Amino acid sequence: MKRLCLLICVATACRGNDTPVEVSPVKAINVTLSPQQIVVGATAQASAVLVDQAGNAIVGRKPQWISLTPAVVSIDSEGVITGLQAGGAAVRARAGSVTTDAPMVVTNPVVSGIVLSRDTATVLIPNGAVQLIATVRDETGNIIANPPITWQSSAPLIATVNTLGLVTGVATGTTTIRASIDGQSAQSLITVKPMPVAGAPVVIAINPPVLQPGNVFTLVGNNFGATAAANAVVVDGVPVTINAATANAISVTLPAAAFPCEPTHTVFVQVTANGLVGGGTAPLKVANARTLRPGQSVVVSSPSDVRCNELPQTGGRYVLSVYNAYRGQVRPGTIGGVPVVVRGAPGIPAAASASIGPRASAASAASGASGRASVVSPGAAPATFPPAWNGGLPLIGNSAFEAASRLRRAREAQQTHERILASNLDYLRERAPAIRARFARPRRPLASSAQIATVGTVTQLKVPNLDAPNFCASSFVVGVRTVFVGAHTIIVEDTSSRFEGRATLQGRMNSSLVLLGQEFETVMWPILTSNFGNPLVLDAQLSGTGKVVMLFSPRVNALQQGRVQGFSVTCDFQAVAQAPSSNVGEYFYAAVPTSLAAGYASPESRDSWMRTIRATVIHEVKHVVQFGERLSRSLPLEEISWEEGMARNVEELYARTFYNNRPARQDVGYAASVGCDLRFAQAAPPECANRPLLMLRHFDALYQYLSTPEPFSPLGRVFGTDVSFYASAWSLERWANDHFATSESQFLKDFTLSPVTGIQNLEARTGRPWEEMMGEWSLALYLDNEPGYVSENARLRFPSWNLRDIWLGLCSDLGPCVNPATMPQLYPRANPFQARALQFGTFTVSSAPISGGSFTIFELTGTQAGSQLIEIRSASGSDPAPTIRLAIARVQ
Repeated sequence: MKRLCLLICVATACRGNDTPVEVSPVKAINVTLSPQQIVVGATAQASAVLVDQAGNAIVGRKPQWISLTPAVVSIDSEGVITGLQAGGAAVRARAGSVTTDAPMVVTNPVVSGIVLSRDTATVLIPNGAVQLIATVRDETGNIIANPPITWQSSAPLIATVNTLGLVTGVATGTTTIRASIDGQSAQSLITVKPMPVAGAPVVIAINPPVLQPGNVFTLVGNNFGATAAANAVVVDGVPVTINAATANAISVTLPAAAFPCEPTHTVFVQVTANGLVGGGTAPLKVANARTLRPGQSVVVSSPSDVRCNELPQTGGRYVLSVYNAYRGQVRPGTIGGVPVVVRGAPGIPAAASASIGPRASAASAASGASGRASVVSPGAAPATFPPAWNGGLPLIGNSAFEAASRLRRAREAQQTHERILASNLDYLRERAPAIRARFARPRRPLASSAQIATVGTVTQLKVPNLDAPNFCASSFVVGVRTVFVGAHTIIVEDTSSRFEGRATLQGRMNSSLVLLGQEFETVMWPILTSNFGNPLVLDAQLSGTGKVVMLFSPRVNALQQGRVQGFSVTCDFQAVAQAPSSNVGEYFYAAVPTSLAAGYASPESRDSWMRTIRATVIHEVKHVVQFGERLSRSLPLEEISWEEGMARNVEELYARTFYNNRPARQDVGYAASVGCDLRFAQAAPPECANRPLLMLRHFDALYQYLSTPEPFSPLGRVFGTDVSFYASAWSLERWANDHFATSESQFLKDFTLSPVTGIQNLEARTGRPWEEMMGEWSLALYLDNEPGYVSENARLRFPSWNLRDIWLGLCSDLGPCVNPATMPQLYPRANPFQARALQFGTFTVSSAPISGGSFTIFELTGTQAGSQLIEIRSASGSDPAPTIRLAIARVQ
């Protein structure tokens, strides 16, 4: 009987606990989803293959399907998946005890619009709230379920909003609640008011009548608490300090920096007393009003006033300079540029100024369309030349002058020269005390120095090796012959060295060297001593010859990859025991020509050499003046950028002797200066023939600087190859001299012999703060000779140079302003500036990082519908950096 029952049980697949016995057990389930990502409302298909122990597919069997994230997706018995809301999801296939999970993603469809349940709402405080409901639709008009909306209040001190759109009143006033998703947004204007209750505080009057942050005001009214502690006062959502109170008057102080930068607008002054909320309205003026007529300007030099300013509804054209008034020396890596954000917002229309309207939304302004980011070039070339332009044909393309290659070599030479000067200054700063101590001991003139003071004498001198790690310890000994001896200079020629294995022009340069010596005596020496100081002030402690020695050697041609025209070294002030390279005296070392070719076709010819070496001589001897004068007087050495600027000043004084001896402040234009410099190889006009290289280097570098002033600085080298400060520092010193000096020469000499350096030196010469001068100088660079503009502030000009005419001339000769096909186009615009264009109204524009001592320019034009707010803030939205300042000029 038992055997029969067992057979029956097996034959009928007996399951004892109602769990079927699998004839072919499932070992694994392979699941696929198609697709693995869907949008809300769309479907996907889940498929499964059941596999047995042998790895074979089990035919005719289906798994059980389960959604592991039922809020995100559902799945039916056939494996059809439906997206319910956005998020990560997973489904499971089950067959017996075997399961397999498959992940997927559900996204919202593309949002085409968002609508709030109400455009406006009023919330009563205390404890009032309102629920905003956002409806989001896709491109087909279907409602998107549970969209990830971002909620924001423009004034959270007035009302807050949570992640579900619930708006809660905090203080009396207005705010804009914005709901945003996928670039779409909607907003609702929320007004928060106190609940009307009999006996609530009432503000009848405020004295003074216009509220301003940082000031003290008296609220006059009724139902106040009798003591300060019995009251709470909030202005536009900002708690204020209560100084004293009676039942009818409260004295309050508004915090100086708690209010956002907004145009002048009406706010509610909320008073809470005796458990009741009330108050009254008053105008709040956060921005500094800047009312300017055409020709007027303002420099906002106080850091507390920079952030928020407001222009009246005047229309016209304004120029804004945002600048970084950092006071230190700029070196690579010492200080980064400071980016700023300039935000504009429309204010109160002129017609409504008597009764100020409701609060404007700061968030609305900030999120509006950005101001035009396109660049403009104000002062583009007019159809006809200004009267100062001579209309001469461009020389570029003529074989006599390869402007591109020569200017490139000049820029490379400036980079090398800056490194040499930096090493000289570092050397002298470190050793100045020891040198001065040695000078205090009696000395006899060097016998070798006396030998070279006779024409024809042959002796030996050293050329410092600039390619060595320490050029004061490494040098070349060369044989030299004295060619010229003047009252203040000796010129010697290297007769022993060769250049690249070739014979040099030694013995065939006498006439050129004599002319150079004569010009130094009659032109350069008076300029140096009358305006800067004595190059030989330490001669009695050095060589005792009473002369500057100029050594011309082909060794210099080979130094620093041929990028050195001439140089001086401070180790010549040291004894040989301390500086083996020292010649012990005032020395200048210079390259020589290597070609007998006449004219200017070859840069190595005597004529080309004479064209470039002359300004180099006076530039380098100016450095010797600073070294000697400051060393002899125990004064600190001037910072490198200001010293290079002064060396460019001495070149400028030298250039004027060729510009018909025109003094400073004569508004010299292109034709009489740089234009003639470029025509040195032409016979006409005759005054241009054989002209040395003069102011072209100044204005070439200044053009490059003004094209993008933000990353550069007159305070020093921003990066390794930066030499723009040669020109920007010169322009700053020239501008200050023109406007503040009663005597140009005295200004220059005082600057050279000042007991202070850098910005302090400039302030001592002018009597004006750096933070103010920077604003005026930057506007002057932009507005000098602006057509039709007459500034009421004379300092917004460059009296010595007509900058607009010079830029136009460079663009005409070496750019497209006359012939668009001119090559090379070294100066592509008639004005190097590329100002950012702003339109009155709403804008938010970020600047490039502004280096210490530099600036960025904006032009503001268009049609005004009301006053214009100008807010300056940091890139993070906070107050601007403490060195940032603002200057504004109204042009039209």
